[in-house]
Amino acid sequence: MIIDTYIKPHLAEYLNFKYRQGKHIVLPNYLLLVLLNSIRPTTNKTKLPEENNVAFIVVGKKCFKKNVSYVLSSNARCEFQKEVTWCFWIEAEAFIQEAHRNGESMSSAYYSFLESYHIETLSYDAVKKHFSREKSKKKSKK
Repeated sequence: MIIDTYIKPHLAEYLNFKYRQGKHIVLPNYLLLVLLNSIRPTTNKTKLPEENNVAFIVVGKKCFKKNVSYVLSSNARCEFQKEVTWCFWIEAEAFIQEAHRNGESMSSAYYSFLESYHIETLSYDAVKKHFSREKSKKKSKK
């Protein structure tokens, strides 16, 4: 079974880099559960999105009918995108902290992350802004 959908471009690049096998993305179980809890078969009345940038393949699931397309509702797409966004920033933070511990400056660590994960649609400034927001949130909680 293959599920096509559209998510933010930088998240699509992240998933493509991290989980691509051949033409499709094979998701780890924790993301697969989020995805499988929210799919539904398409009908003639289902309005499909114009442009999809990610294709997921689900292997070994016998509960689905053959030759039926599956789509994510807009709410399901938002939930899945939130989960992928969370994974993306957790991994980015771990990568950047490790690079910084190894003697890289923070700014070059941001660039290294984007380069290592082949993320072209997210700018250095966006990454820097995200981490400065996170830093200020942590300070305000103390």
